[in-house]
Amino acid sequence: MNKREEQRLIDYFQSSHIAEQSVEETLLDKAVVQGIQLGSRKRRSFMFRYRAGIMAGTLALCIGLFILLWPHIYEGPSPAADKVDFTAPEYVKYQIKDNPAWLVAANHGLYQPINQTREQGGYRVTVDGVLADKRTMIFFYTAENMNGSSTPTVNSPMFLGKDGKSLSASIEYGSFSHTGIMNMIQDHFVLDFYGNDTTPEKFTFSGNWGPVQASDAKRQQIEIPVELNRSKFISLEKSIPVHQDMTIHGLKAAVDYATLYPLSTELGFSYDTKNRRKIQQFLKPRLSLKVNGRVHEYGFQGSISKENRIGPEHMYFNSLYYTDFTNLQFRSDGIEESIGDHLSIVVDTGKKEVIDAPDNRVTLHDVIMNSGSTEIQLQVRRDPSTLDSLSSLGLDTKFTDGSGKTHNLMNTSSESRLTGPYASHSSNDAFDVYHYFIDTKSYPQPLTIPITSYPGNEIRQPITIPIQ
Repeated sequence: MNKREEQRLIDYFQSSHIAEQSVEETLLDKAVVQGIQLGSRKRRSFMFRYRAGIMAGTLALCIGLFILLWPHIYEGPSPAADKVDFTAPEYVKYQIKDNPAWLVAANHGLYQPINQTREQGGYRVTVDGVLADKRTMIFFYTAENMNGSSTPTVNSPMFLGKDGKSLSASIEYGSFSHTGIMNMIQDHFVLDFYGNDTTPEKFTFSGNWGPVQASDAKRQQIEIPVELNRSKFISLEKSIPVHQDMTIHGLKAAVDYATLYPLSTELGFSYDTKNRRKIQQFLKPRLSLKVNGRVHEYGFQGSISKENRIGPEHMYFNSLYYTDFTNLQFRSDGIEESIGDHLSIVVDTGKKEVIDAPDNRVTLHDVIMNSGSTEIQLQVRRDPSTLDSLSSLGLDTKFTDGSGKTHNLMNTSSESRLTGPYASHSSNDAFDVYHYFIDTKSYPQPLTIPITSYPGNEIRQPITIPIQ
């Protein structure tokens, strides 16, 4: 798998790990709307759109559900409240208990203690343990700065296979928890594997450790080999053939199968490739299970799309592996229809104007030239009512100049800011600003920036597909 494919998978597979909620069916949609609105109001300050933003929106959604549905929230036993039946450091138990699927899997023997430590340059890093199945690995570690009081942070964390190459998986950072001791952190990474790639038996964890503002040149690189017992999880999967068709606004799709793993549930999809119009994504996808008149919603984790941008080929949800269920359904509020393939934005940085774009929602906010970098700020107008449902603008890490020569994004990182593309919100959520950094030099104009994702047309049509 090449680097472009790896990055595309990482971009498409953005786990939110939304906790399972159990509510009465008649109140479910109203609760979700209120939660999303609350999440949107919380985001109206100017801020970077990182995973913290996703977590804040998720928290707001859960708060909205709690406020609206009290005392209607299901009061039955919760896996998160079960006792811990495995041995691990206290912080590992705490973080696993926070996720019902993780706790059930760990109590079924899928947590493996590792206890591998390496010291270098005043830093001590310990791999405490791993919770894993075939498709997902939660990697727990402790890091200590033994020569000072500053909190250690890691740059460029990598998980390397036996061939020395990066594992083909997305990497989600943990919540940066620490013990109350300033020179120590205890946290985790979540790795999700795709296609034919699965959780390996042997790999090496590599990272550059130092204070938060330190560059890689001033950090200590530490590598720790890890070995897992794959026999504990490699055969743990349940396959359910589905083969259910759906038609939304003249667009055809099908749910082909469901595969249950201890840490996630995977749905496979196929599409009508002959239609020039394409499904880009589903709106508010979830798995629904009715028990005694109540609906249990299992949260959406992420998806993988094909290169041709016809909808998600695989969608992942919270685990049902250890759940005794019937009448399982895939549900969605509708679809987002793609507005086209091979989209790009053409910018003249000298004249400070957009020459071409998919539509008139894109404008050039500013071009800021410094000695080391040039920042292109692209502004995308968004309807506040669709802010949490439609895709965001995604920009390629390569662009071409007016002569057709290809260039990479700026590759010298500052100690105080990011140089990769990132997005920020306006104060009123009417538009997003996308920051794109290139080297400061003379380019033949105009510049063409390929688009990897772009907001499509929202089509609201309730979808319910029986799984079993």
